[in-house]
Amino acid sequence: MATVVATPTQDAREAVGLLSLFGLTQRWQIPMLLPRRFEDLRNPVTQFTSVGGLDASTQVLVGRLARSPERLSNPPRMDVVLSDVNGSTLKFTLYGDRASLDETERTLVSRQSEIAVFGEPRWYGKTLILRSAALVDADWVGRVRPVYPGTRRCSPETTRRRVLSDLQTLAPITAAWMAQHLVPAVGSMDAVKHIAGIPPNVTLSRVIERAHLPLAPEQGVAAQRMLERIGALWQFICALDSHRAVQAPPRWRAPADWRRRAPALGFHLTDEQIRAVDETVEDLRADVAMRRMLIGDVGTGKTAVYALVAAACVDGGARVAVLLPNERLAEQVHANMTRWWPDLSPLRLTGETDAGVDIVSQRLVIGTTAILHRESGAFDLVIIDEQHKFSREQRDALCSAGTHQLEVTATCIPRSQALMNFGMAGVSRLRQAHVNKRIHTRLWNPGEQSGLFAAVQETCRRGDQVIVIYPRKSASEDNATKEAAEAAYAHWNRIFPGRVALAHGDQDTQANADAMERMANGDASVLIATTVVEVGIDLPGVRRVVVVQPDRLGLVQLHQLRGRAARTGGDGWFDLYLQHKVSPKTRERLSVLLAVSDGFEVAEQDMRLRGFGSLSAHSNRQSGADGMLLFGHSISVELAEEVAAKLPEMAPEKAS
Repeated sequence: MATVVATPTQDAREAVGLLSLFGLTQRWQIPMLLPRRFEDLRNPVTQFTSVGGLDASTQVLVGRLARSPERLSNPPRMDVVLSDVNGSTLKFTLYGDRASLDETERTLVSRQSEIAVFGEPRWYGKTLILRSAALVDADWVGRVRPVYPGTRRCSPETTRRRVLSDLQTLAPITAAWMAQHLVPAVGSMDAVKHIAGIPPNVTLSRVIERAHLPLAPEQGVAAQRMLERIGALWQFICALDSHRAVQAPPRWRAPADWRRRAPALGFHLTDEQIRAVDETVEDLRADVAMRRMLIGDVGTGKTAVYALVAAACVDGGARVAVLLPNERLAEQVHANMTRWWPDLSPLRLTGETDAGVDIVSQRLVIGTTAILHRESGAFDLVIIDEQHKFSREQRDALCSAGTHQLEVTATCIPRSQALMNFGMAGVSRLRQAHVNKRIHTRLWNPGEQSGLFAAVQETCRRGDQVIVIYPRKSASEDNATKEAAEAAYAHWNRIFPGRVALAHGDQDTQANADAMERMANGDASVLIATTVVEVGIDLPGVRRVVVVQPDRLGLVQLHQLRGRAARTGGDGWFDLYLQHKVSPKTRERLSVLLAVSDGFEVAEQDMRLRGFGSLSAHSNRQSGADGMLLFGHSISVELAEEVAAKLPEMAPEKAS
């Protein structure tokens, strides 16, 4: 079947209105913008003294205005006091801008009836305070209220009104769309309901309604899980459809013997490297175009593997492109392949390459995204190194029908990890590094900077080097001086006079090259940088890498930065310094790096924490919610695995 892709026409945008901000393009999708959570307003409290102690859960309380609200500023807020039927009082504070507080005050004062407010009640002595208070419309008292996502232009309340206004009308239409597109893949509506966990006597339309307006929160959560299973089913259908689409006959399928090229490397390949080259070459000889992943942690020799594959292909008459994320890495790979096999005469193509160079006649092109903007002709094999640094469109831009594709990375983006987990892509793994090293990872909390700085000083005292990563290049970005590399450079240079180098994306290429050369020659002890050093940087003297505000970076980026330490083996240190307090969810994410050092496991945990986006080849969502059938909701890996277990007949190798 053909994958259905919604095209966001002007009429479609008008049909969904502000909900287009969430990715919706068609009216039938509106019921699939699911609530984030539910508020239980079924049992309103009318006698405040009945509220429990410190462990009291979130509740809705009802009373009358005891006195006129008191307006305060800095920040703008309003203190409100309600009284119950017995004269007991409840105090709470409402926040907002001046206009919204004016409107709220008018509403409160004009109400002659009871006022309902929702929040977390707490006793402070004999005073009852409601934390995180929010007013509740009378229509919702005694019911379960859904809470929807919001944006700067579309508040959660606006989202709720828009979704619920069309829910009853659109739920049957949405259910019919699902049946039309899901049943052909699994055989019957009964099979769809079985996969989703929907009881036989319950309609899909009713499940959709209960996912928004349940009689109890537990019912709403259960209905959403059913729809998430349907979302996972749709993901697999789209992924299999994409898998079939790329199973085109290859443009070329005759790689030469790679082993004759191996001695020029100057070192012995590991068994894993040999197996990876063999697996890739075998795929290149198959009757369908190759789509393969090569995954290896930092230091496992991925470049040697794909370089041998590229050489074997060129020897067999193919044209090969190697796409890399920055000029330094392109120069490094080009220099290696030229040194190993001068007769291949690879072309290095970057933004600095002369516009008059004839690219089409070159058999092997190694370059940056500059390749995408030049007339380069058709390639038989495209190798994408550091796959996570490119969008899907960039990765596919050089691949016409029948082009082989090999993606290379140390830690996969969540989407690629899911495709491998569910058998949608071939994969070769490298786990064995050429040197033995132990990286000690630590999370430093706010206020612990003196201990961290002492560790940095000790590293430099031993004659080793340190890289300190800042999330911003300059303080002009939101005026965040403490997070800016340029401001930090001046500070560090006062401590280590003349021994500090600076590198970031806005410096010209030569300035960054000079900074790296100072580190490589031992003329600098500390490199202050942004994530420009994430890939393509090999500084053997670096023993410690410090990341300031690691909460601003993803796990994949952080693991790549960790790989910059102890490249020659031995002990290395990776320090994550939090300047500010972070949420428990963020701390949980960063803790993955404390417990896991293997890049494969980091990628797996990253996928489970962030969601894997969309598995369709037509989508560029590489993590988070799928944005195809469900909106604002990620499909958990565990739930996707549950659905996959029910679909053995849909395995890629059986797809026709």
